Amino acid sequence: MKRVIFKNKKDYEKGTKELSLCQKIEDQDSITHITKRFFYHVTEIKSMVETSEAPQIYIVKNVDSKKKLEQVDLKCVGSFYMTHQRTFLKVNFQHTLNIQIYWKTDIFSPKKSAILT
Repeated sequence: MKRVIFKNKKDYEKGTKELSLCQKIEDQDSITHITKRFFYHVTEIKSMVETSEAPQIYIVKNVDSKKKLEQVDLKCVGSFYMTHQRTFLKVNFQHTLNIQIYWKTDIFSPKKSAILT
């Protein structure tokens, strides 16, 4: 069984937009919750800056063998510049991916060879 929830929030006065997608997948071996979130904040700037820093990426993985729970969190934070109707804009973004797997059986994630075959 698979359930999907999609949310789309916009606030033009603050210059923000948020998209989120939540999925719950249940099968014989596990229950998986996946949450994807995309957040953007747009601000007007006076002049274009040529140098842009690389996005920062954070990854955290937790395994709780007592609760039979695996969790992976990925976060990407950065910014980019663009023009729209002769104005310079800076877009700050934050993308997150959260995956939570609850294993019903005593066997956790299959071995790498089992996935590849």
